[in-house]
Amino acid sequence: LSSGADCGKILEVAPDVIASELEPQDAELKLAHCQYQGLDFASARKNYRAAYDRTGNTDALKGLALTELRDGRTAVALDLLSQLDSSATQDDWQVLNAI
Repeated sequence: LSSGADCGKILEVAPDVIASELEPQDAELKLAHCQYQGLDFASARKNYRAAYDRTGNTDALKGLALTELRDGRTAVALDLLSQLDSSATQDDWQVLNAI
């Protein structure tokens, strides 16, 4: 998704991009990823949830599940990951197996 070097700029401009609704799901995902890397799990959860609710994107769903896991809500994380269907990739299933 985004490297550490990119996150500073993303954290700066993503809220404006989201507000302008130009490709908001991409901005939400990138912003959430950077927030997760920066250990801001509450904000990351909000943006992963928004991206998932808007598009059903499996990366957003995985990110949302990981934020729940980081907050110790394993059952919620597993419930979210159980929503992965036949569109899931090998990496998706590796995440589920790791949890």
